[in-house]
Amino acid sequence: MRRVLAVARREWRDQRRQPWMLAAVGAVTVLTAGAVLALLALLAHLESDPARAELFARNLAFVGLSPEEVVGDTVSRALGIWAFLLLSQLMGTTAVLAGHSVLHDRECGALPFLLLAPLGPGELLLGKVLGSLVAPGLLTLGLGLPLGLVMALLGDAAGSPYLPLHPSWWTGVVLGGLAWAGVVAALSATLSGLARDVRTAQQVAWLLVFLANLFVSGLLTLCLAGGWLLGLLLAGAGLLLWLPCLFLGGRIVHGAAVS
Repeated sequence: MRRVLAVARREWRDQRRQPWMLAAVGAVTVLTAGAVLALLALLAHLESDPARAELFARNLAFVGLSPEEVVGDTVSRALGIWAFLLLSQLMGTTAVLAGHSVLHDRECGALPFLLLAPLGPGELLLGKVLGSLVAPGLLTLGLGLPLGLVMALLGDAAGSPYLPLHPSWWTGVVLGGLAWAGVVAALSATLSGLARDVRTAQQVAWLLVFLANLFVSGLLTLCLAGGWLLGLLLAGAGLLLWLPCLFLGGRIVHGAAVS
């Protein structure tokens, strides 16, 4: 395990040399949360004044809707979209970092030497995946947690499963997101080790990220409303997939590097 952590620390040091990349990811997270916060603040403003609230209810009555239904549905959808975007950022950034790490080592000729070290192929891939998870994971917690708490105050939705005050958020977004981000990162690193050139590796990585965001992030977001136990089961399923992905991926990368 010490050798794996050494690879992970190496990856983390390389990422710290790219502050603009981390700043860009953080800015996207803040901007998407800002749009949701603005919507929640607007709804809170409408409900704070009895005259505005009455006018709002009267206008909705013309189309057969009630303010409770409209506000509740809007808040739920907005928070669900924010949780989906948070998971997408986590998986996408982790996959790109892991794929770029393997590709960089291969292009500069360092990968064959790393594979000759007293380090198994699966251990090398695990170290790169763990190292690639550090920055996106810290951004998810460091930005998602306070922004989610502010959303709970503005939107009067403290019990929403899409916010950190709910146990589903911790099992679905944090545990489930990190587990499945590791799976996607391992696949991205493996495909980057197989690609013949940089352009092909980038195209394959972005296709993988798109599919992961569409299916995995979407599934995790939908299942947040199912409770913390469902999120825990999904996180466990993701962790179970780590072993075959790392074992097979490590052998594939090793074969591609020495061939």
